Amino acid sequence: MISCMLLASLTTTPSSVQKASPGIPADRIIDWSHAGVRMNGVRGILQYPVGVTCVLPAYRVYPNQSTDSRAGIQAAIDACPAGRAVYLPAGTYRLSGQITLKSGIALRGAGAGSTVLLSSATNSIQLGALALSNATRCDIIGGVAKDATTVALGAAPPSACTVGGFIMIDELPDHDVIWVRDSYRGTDSRRHVFLARITAINGNQVSFTPPNPYPFKSGSIPQARFKAASRICSLSGVEALTVSGSTDRGLYFCETDRCWSKNVEVTGFQGGHGMVQINRSLQTEIRGCYIHDCADYPAQPDGYGIMLFYDSCFSLIEDNIFDRTAAAIIGEGTSGNVYGYNFMRQVGRISWPVVMYGINGNHGPFGTMSLTEGNIMCQFENDGYHGSSSHQTLFRNSLNGLSYDGYTRLRWLVNLARASYYHNCVGNVLGDPSWAPNKYEMTVANGGGGYDVSCVYKLEYPNDGNTDLVPATTWTNWTAPFPDARVRDTLIRHANYDYYNKAVVYEPGKDPDIPDSLYYSSKPSWFGSLDWPAIGPDVAGLMKSIPAKLRWDTHTSTRNLPDLFPR
Repeated sequence: MISCMLLASLTTTPSSVQKASPGIPADRIIDWSHAGVRMNGVRGILQYPVGVTCVLPAYRVYPNQSTDSRAGIQAAIDACPAGRAVYLPAGTYRLSGQITLKSGIALRGAGAGSTVLLSSATNSIQLGALALSNATRCDIIGGVAKDATTVALGAAPPSACTVGGFIMIDELPDHDVIWVRDSYRGTDSRRHVFLARITAINGNQVSFTPPNPYPFKSGSIPQARFKAASRICSLSGVEALTVSGSTDRGLYFCETDRCWSKNVEVTGFQGGHGMVQINRSLQTEIRGCYIHDCADYPAQPDGYGIMLFYDSCFSLIEDNIFDRTAAAIIGEGTSGNVYGYNFMRQVGRISWPVVMYGINGNHGPFGTMSLTEGNIMCQFENDGYHGSSSHQTLFRNSLNGLSYDGYTRLRWLVNLARASYYHNCVGNVLGDPSWAPNKYEMTVANGGGGYDVSCVYKLEYPNDGNTDLVPATTWTNWTAPFPDARVRDTLIRHANYDYYNKAVVYEPGKDPDIPDSLYYSSKPSWFGSLDWPAIGPDVAGLMKSIPAKLRWDTHTSTRNLPDLFPR
């Protein structure tokens, strides 16, 4: 168990969501302050004191770049008591295989660039392991309402249903908001999924946290699966080091609970499944990291920075720097996440020489109720390939359409493919003074356009790259015609400044005043002396800097790696 004394050392930040924002109805808003690490209701990454120092002769570690240190580092992790950190001093350590963390510890270096792990392994540092896919399914009585924290099972809970364990709820696609690609068959088609931590069991009633972000319908046959607390890697993290490699996934969070990466450099990995992957995990936090230079950039096939893989919920990806990757963040069927205040510089690949997206909100089915706030990036999209997405919110971001590779094609700042329904785009700055969009929106009705036609919004097409109406993939029971006018009809666009109109565009009848944040109640302490809010139509000059961008600017002058990380 984690000592109660550690609660006083949590890095706390006051936060609570605005339950309804001017311009966004309450049924499109959730309490995003649940995203990221929490313990006993207090938000913030735990600060473990050092319990084990990983040095010779106690552990066979060799900071000489050449001798394998994997076994020695693993032995130190295995020996570390819960509530403590393994400290790995400065040096470059060779890893011939994977390092696996256990619950309740941190692996901490002397700082990125000082403690360096050179890895030849896939999943170089892994937290957790898969088990829920094969877990027994239990029927749920009725549906599960938005914001619900309790379900009723149709029978007694299985032995894997324990307090502190996972409940994973899913349902069949309703073919109203939820669709999946034809290749998703049987139980694999149940792609609306919510993962939560069990707080109480009373007969057939199971209570959980965080609250459910999006309703499950009784007619879609909701079911639950469970994973016992004893089988979950929880409250563990990787801190203040560099992990460098050339295979896939430098950091791999796999069915973890409230785990983190803080002030970590991740570089050189292929990124086919993400240089960092979060797979079916709850309340993961990636903070203050520098994720850059995927293998073979810009000639790589994929090279994603962070991939949030299926069923991950309430992740917090905040205050990070991305450079020389494909999409900095890509979501695959995940919900309730916050992508906040990240700086995404150079993203792309030469196999597709166009302006690419900083965030792909949904690549796999079905993602919903995630918040993208305060980021500086080139573009945002949902790509329409593997399934639908709904209720995503873009708030106070700068989407500038800039490519540091020099590309100008596909400048489509907000690109929402088919079945991107009930999205919200509020308080953003769309474009950049250095170029002017050709159109406000690209739709079939206003003449469409090719890759050389730039726009603020591209809507209604089957996929992200389409300029015609031929989908790249087929979806089960998809009968709507193209263009998919419902994308445009359900999109809220309010209080955004764009460089086509060179003005703020408001929706008629909506309050022009917008809150500072949708998940902070006040300026967070880590923003320091910078202006808050930093981006928006009500900000002088439209935008100021954010901490991640300020660190990047400092680094471009000093070329000092530590300047890229929070102090």
